[in-house]
Amino acid sequence: MKGTKRTAVCIFTTVGVIMIGVVSWWLLSHQEAPAQSGRSLLTPTWQVGDWWEVEASSLSVTGVLIEWREPQRARYKVEATVNVEGYSAYKVSLTPYSLSGALEQTREFLYFNVTDLSMFRRESLGKAGEVLLEEMQTPGQPTWAFQFPRCWPVFPLVEGKRREVDSNPFEFRRPDGTVKRLGEGQTFSRIACEPGKLYPRQEVSVETVEWGGQQRQVFRVKFQELKADGTVEQEASLRWLSETGFPAQVWINAGKGSALTSWVRLVTSSRGLSFEIPRPRVEGFAIVE
Repeated sequence: MKGTKRTAVCIFTTVGVIMIGVVSWWLLSHQEAPAQSGRSLLTPTWQVGDWWEVEASSLSVTGVLIEWREPQRARYKVEATVNVEGYSAYKVSLTPYSLSGALEQTREFLYFNVTDLSMFRRESLGKAGEVLLEEMQTPGQPTWAFQFPRCWPVFPLVEGKRREVDSNPFEFRRPDGTVKRLGEGQTFSRIACEPGKLYPRQEVSVETVEWGGQQRQVFRVKFQELKADGTVEQEASLRWLSETGFPAQVWINAGKGSALTSWVRLVTSSRGLSFEIPRPRVEGFAIVE
């Protein structure tokens, strides 16, 4: 009898340990899923050769004339993965299309930190392909500078979370902590998003929109520049879908009569799009949500 009891105790103990392990595994494996698919968007992974084409338009105001410019297209392409001051970065070309529909000469190179997709370097090119101006900021921080793609978030996108510049905006700091001194033709990426403050802030929310005949979850990233009285001077919003790896929609509202009011939408990609992303809706001088 004693041997039988010992055997039964051992069996129940073993089964109990197994059940605890199974339950623990289930809890751990189900803790991450809601965060990744429901409330946060992880850093997109790009590959050399990936490209995205966007359509963009802006509001032009000249005296009493108000005109929305004809939508134009541009392509963003991952040209290489490079090392920039110790950071692994995607080098992305920005090339507009001509009125005839042909790609023109590349006008800019943009550099995104592989780890969090933060944009930390932008090169403006001349007619001969030379770099005329280089803007930089320490990676790992959001960017806000009135126009797309220079309003850009840092990943992961977490619902309800705000991200601000957390280092000196007037220096470029390498991974080892040393500071790079800028030379001729180089400047810092910076702009005031709050009165007396140069640090851009991104705010993330999750929305449900009907695109392509389906309800889809999108992550919205908002940047705002405030007046001294706390009201909004201008703001930018970007909508991200987990499957596109690039902003699906962008719009910038800068107030009545401002030529900065503009919108961008993703129209095609090397990865393909299973549905058409609509243009943002325009009313008067602004893009509405």
